[in-house]
Amino acid sequence: MRQTIIVNMKKIILSLLCVLSMQMMAQTNMELAKKALDNDDFSLVIEYTTKQIAEQPKDVEAYAYRAIAYGTIEEYGKALKDADMAIACWNKKCKDLTFADLYALRATVYEQIDELEKALADYNMAIKKDSKNVKSYINRAEFYYNTQLYEKAEADYRAALRMDEENSTIKIEIARCLLAQPKLDEAYSILNTLTKLEPRNEEACRLLALVYLYKEDIKEFIDQYILYLELASDGDLSPLSHGAAVEYSYTIRAITRALNNSDNKAYWLGVRARVERENAHYEEAVEDLKRMEIIYGDTIENPFVYYQMALSYDGLYDYPKSIKYYNLLLNYEERIGSPNPFDYVNRADAYLNNNEVDKALADCDKALSLATEGVSHIYYVRGWINDMARNYEAAFDDYNKAIKADDGLSSTVYVMRGKKYLLYKNDSVRAKADFEMALQLDTTIEGGSNRHYALMYLGRITEAKAWIAKILDAEPEDVGQYYDAACLYARMGEKEKAVDFLRQAFDLGYRNLNHIAQDDDLDSLRDCKDFNELVNKYKQEKIGDLFNKL
Repeated sequence: MRQTIIVNMKKIILSLLCVLSMQMMAQTNMELAKKALDNDDFSLVIEYTTKQIAEQPKDVEAYAYRAIAYGTIEEYGKALKDADMAIACWNKKCKDLTFADLYALRATVYEQIDELEKALADYNMAIKKDSKNVKSYINRAEFYYNTQLYEKAEADYRAALRMDEENSTIKIEIARCLLAQPKLDEAYSILNTLTKLEPRNEEACRLLALVYLYKEDIKEFIDQYILYLELASDGDLSPLSHGAAVEYSYTIRAITRALNNSDNKAYWLGVRARVERENAHYEEAVEDLKRMEIIYGDTIENPFVYYQMALSYDGLYDYPKSIKYYNLLLNYEERIGSPNPFDYVNRADAYLNNNEVDKALADCDKALSLATEGVSHIYYVRGWINDMARNYEAAFDDYNKAIKADDGLSSTVYVMRGKKYLLYKNDSVRAKADFEMALQLDTTIEGGSNRHYALMYLGRITEAKAWIAKILDAEPEDVGQYYDAACLYARMGEKEKAVDFLRQAFDLGYRNLNHIAQDDDLDSLRDCKDFNELVNKYKQEKIGDLFNKL
């Protein structure tokens, strides 16, 4: 939401000041300030407007410019002071700025510092000062939408539409509010009409596709979303992958039709590859990505291909090739000066699975040096790597740091630290506290739940078994969940059941033999004949596969 507010702030001030009076344009400081604002050079905006204010202490436009500059660089106190001054200095000679404009500006600053009551009061005042100002209703509607007051947002957008009846953008925003409530039939009525009148309206096409998705009319959703992607080649592919989880074959056929009818073969190969990869069809994804590589040739770098290849080979348990593509991706990112810390985290996981622990830890350290958010997750991953390497003290230290950082923290880190307290530190009191915290945070089976481990370590065995059974019922094709069940039952000492779950994981395609060798959850099985026969069978299969490839 924060980024949305910043964008809205710039949008508001730019719309307020886009037309300057001839008198204002003649003022060199203000002309330079406007150019600096256009170039997002906020320090220069502040410099020129400050000079202007020194010469003309009641220049409303100068205060408004400086307010947006201060607000964007997060000097909110100064931004509010300038917004106050702009309002105080306003008079009827200010033809380019209205009272309503300035209240909307100050409201946006209040939004940025979460002073929502004050923001709303200013949005209300903007409408009170000029009840026929379309922008004022739109600004308040955006505020209502951002604060999830969708009915009020809809009402304000409808008020704006009554004053500007042919405005397609306002109609789209009304539909967005209806989707959020959700009033799907009303949203469909608006969007279906709009897409007929404006068939190349990207956002109308996208929202209409989402109506079909929310109605669970998956085939209609897929067809409509393909139409949207034909208009917006940089569109978000995540919804399409979601639809493919329900209608995979239909989705692939629809993408293939678009591929065959398009001159941009590389784009649609990429769409198909991502859908294939996200639905665990890794070999098909690799083939499509190889075709993309041929189209681009050796001289064109493509980070999308590198990333999707890395993930696809990871899904195929081919960690050397996964690492190869992470190397290409990170080399590219470093060369253009924008390395993604979480690409280092992903490569660290591949290094771990390739038994290169030192490189995995080095990548985590690099990620920590770059990250400005998600630090707790990186510490957790580094702790996990140390855990797998049996560096338990280092793992414990990383889990502590993850919990201390606490930005987007999951329940898993509490399970892992609790496990260290219980099995390594012999501190059952702190272990219990961590497991209880994990239970508070982890209440649904979706999204990688580890609640069954916390229940098991707390001695609530029946509940632990019931929870993992729920997960398996909900995700019967997820190989990782069967592996997880094997680990759980191995920890509970039920070796035969653990081997059976591991066998099911192998039957579904699990092949991470390096992880099995490292995982202390399975230590109780290492002297078990059935376990060793099962693992050796797939070791021989892997050797045979490598031989055939050679």
